[in-house]
Parts: sequence; structure tokens; C-alpha cells
Amino acid sequence: MSKAVTDTQMQNGFNPAYVRARAAILNAVPETARCILDIGCATGAAGEELKKRGVQTMVWGIELDAGMTEVARGKLDRVFLRKVCRNRT
Repeated sequence: MSKAVTDTQMQNGFNPAYVRARAAILNAVPETARCILDIGCATGAAGEELKKRGVQTMVWGIELDAGMTEVARGKLDRVFLRKVCRNRT
């Protein structure tokens, strides 16, 4: 797992927690997973690491921040800029 944070990500002001893949998340995904939906994918770091596990792994992401979505689009198979839930108040 890469711990490097790119200059572009730092210039965009992203919280470093959003640009690195967390081991706990990666370890929770079975090695045999071939289709993954990452809700709140941030910059796509977790999905990028999961794709490295196997050529056949497809990762789609959903993110609500436009800047992070653009970064993630360079790493994942498909990324949607969307709000996933709405307040029920």
C-alpha cells in the first residue's frame, strides 16, 4: 500500500486521511472480490489498492466532493459525483 501523497492532492487541500488507503478497509474486502462499489471513495486510494490485487477487479466509486471525484476518476473504473443520502429531518 502506497503512503505517498502527491503534490496535486496536497495543493487541492485534501485531508491526508482521504488520500490514503486504510488497511482495515482493504483487509475487509475478500481477495476474490471482482466487482466493488466504494461509497465515499474520496480520491480513490482504497479502490486503487484493491485493483492492484487482480486484473479482473472492477472498482466503481461514489463521491460528493468534485475535486476528489476528479482525482478518483484517474484511478478507478468509474466514479460518480453524487450525494448518496439525504437528511430526513
